[in-house]
Amino acid sequence: MTILPNTATRLRRLATFDLAVFDEVRFDRTASVTSLAVAAVSMSMLGIGGWLWWWTSGLGDSGAVFFKSAVLGTLFSLTLWLVWLLVVYAVVRRLSGAVVRVDELL
Repeated sequence: MTILPNTATRLRRLATFDLAVFDEVRFDRTASVTSLAVAAVSMSMLGIGGWLWWWTSGLGDSGAVFFKSAVLGTLFSLTLWLVWLLVVYAVVRRLSGAVVRVDELL
């Protein structure tokens, strides 16, 4: 199973600002699912970060905030991100006439 080591290698290269990773992932048809997983994990980490701030501030019911921030926030942000990708696809196709594969945008 080479997906996880390959993803870890790409993430490590991206952390060192190797921007060639973007083109490499864009042309790799097998990287769509892992790219979606990386985006989902990133968005959930943002939600958990918001919840941790709320929890450490002592502002009230942290259980409800966890559900709203981490769970619903992740679902909504991932859904809106996918909708944004479809908007970008439609605009690129409409204005330039170029056909872009959706998995390349993903």
